[in-house]
Amino acid sequence: RCWLAPSLREAGMCTLASAWRGLCSSSRLADLMNATRVGHSIVWMAPSAHMFKSHATTSLGSKFVFHDNVDPKFFTGSNVPDRPTTVVVSAQSVSGQFFEAWREKCRHEQQLTLVRRGTSLGSIDMNAAKELGIDVVNTPGVNSPHVAKFVIEMLGLSEPLADPKAAKAVVVGAGSVGQFVIDMMTNVGVKPTVVNRSPESPSLETALLGTTHLAVCAATSNKPIITAAHIRALLAGKKGRIKICSVSRPEAFSVEAILMIAQHQDRATLRFDYGDSILAPTREKVNRDGVKANVTWSSNAMASEACKQDMDEAVLSILVNSRAL
Repeated sequence: RCWLAPSLREAGMCTLASAWRGLCSSSRLADLMNATRVGHSIVWMAPSAHMFKSHATTSLGSKFVFHDNVDPKFFTGSNVPDRPTTVVVSAQSVSGQFFEAWREKCRHEQQLTLVRRGTSLGSIDMNAAKELGIDVVNTPGVNSPHVAKFVIEMLGLSEPLADPKAAKAVVVGAGSVGQFVIDMMTNVGVKPTVVNRSPESPSLETALLGTTHLAVCAATSNKPIITAAHIRALLAGKKGRIKICSVSRPEAFSVEAILMIAQHQDRATLRFDYGDSILAPTREKVNRDGVKANVTWSSNAMASEACKQDMDEAVLSILVNSRAL
């Protein structure tokens, strides 16, 4: 028998548990792939878990084709497979031109399905999809605990603070991700103020006074949620460090608000995390006259293997279940 110190025993158990989860997930992925429609092709234009592509090559169901860019030209190229009746995307923009090229390629197919591997449909031309008879589905809530964990880590709230009362946290948006963030903050002794569309919700400007930790998890619209006026209220509070993490589309902030944060490197840091193609236009505007050191951009919230596996399984489950209807 081999004796291990408790910490090493726990680390070993975690490693074994992780490996076992990976094996179970791997087996389930293979089963789901085998249950997809034979004679059809799935064009995967989204990220995937580490072992996903190797399983896809041996699928007994649909043929899997992997392509990085959501480009209408794909459907007139040499790599387009037979009967590409399903396309899987992530946070990329999907234009009407893309749908038109796809429908033209598959004009004899009755059912075409676009699967958004994630929640937001804001980057998809839904009107074009409807006009062309293309179904659009998503996987809401699947990535929420993983994204929330990322937010909590970026805000430095993974562990209880020495003085939880010194922190004032605000969560903007109480949807699936926001609710997980609220619960995780509460678990470490930080009770956040929640700003949402509820009539009982405080105004954002009022809530931001004195805030030290700000999580932005709200769905976006044509108008920014956080403007320069809100940032002025945020910076008017006590003279401490302010950590901001946003997993909303960058349009949740006006460019003026972001630049105001950038001017206060000694007070505030802002992390945006979303798909890179969605972040790029706003990032270019913000960094037009130089990179802003305290405003950072990443696409890491859904990058863990556990999150990728859950997302892949959710997409395949949708396809298998829709086949059974």
